[in-house]
Amino acid sequence: MQNIIRLLRFNAYAVPVLVVGCLMFLIGLFILLQNRRSRVNFSFFLIGFCGLFWFFGIFLTYSARTAAAALSFYRTVTFLGVSMIAPSVYYFSATWLNLFKQQKLAVRMSLFLGAAFYIIGLTSERSFPGVFEYYWGFYPIYGPLNYFFMGFFFVVLVGAFSNF
Repeated sequence: MQNIIRLLRFNAYAVPVLVVGCLMFLIGLFILLQNRRSRVNFSFFLIGFCGLFWFFGIFLTYSARTAAAALSFYRTVTFLGVSMIAPSVYYFSATWLNLFKQQKLAVRMSLFLGAAFYIIGLTSERSFPGVFEYYWGFYPIYGPLNYFFMGFFFVVLVGAFSNF
C-alpha cells in the first residue's frame, strides 16, 4: 500500500472525479440494498460499481507521479470500469424492461466481450501504447486495438438505448 501511495501526488483536478465515482457507487449500493434479490437492482448496482472503478482509476491516473504509473493505473483499474460499463448498462436495460429472457445471450455476450477487451487492454502494448501529460494529469493514448473496443462500446450502448 505504501508503494502505491508513493506513486501518487496530490492533484486538485482529480478530486471531483473521485467524488463522482464514490457517489455513483453509493447510489448503486443504496439501490441494491433496497432489494438484494432483484436482478434489476443488481444490474443497476453494477453500473455504479463500474463507475467507481472508472472514476477511481482516473483519479489515480491523474494523480500519478510518473507516466509508467499512470499507464499502469489506467490499464488495471480504470479500464476495468470502462470496459464493463456499457455491458452493465445493457444488462440493466434488459432487466428493467423485462427483456432479459429474450436478450440473455446478447447480455452475456456483451459482458464476456467487455471482459475480453479488459484482458487485452491489460496485456497488449497495442491497446495503450503510452500516456499524454496534460496540466490536469496524465491521460492514456488509445492504440489501434482499442478502435475495436470503441466500436464494441458504442454498439452495446446503442443496443441498451434502443431497449430504453
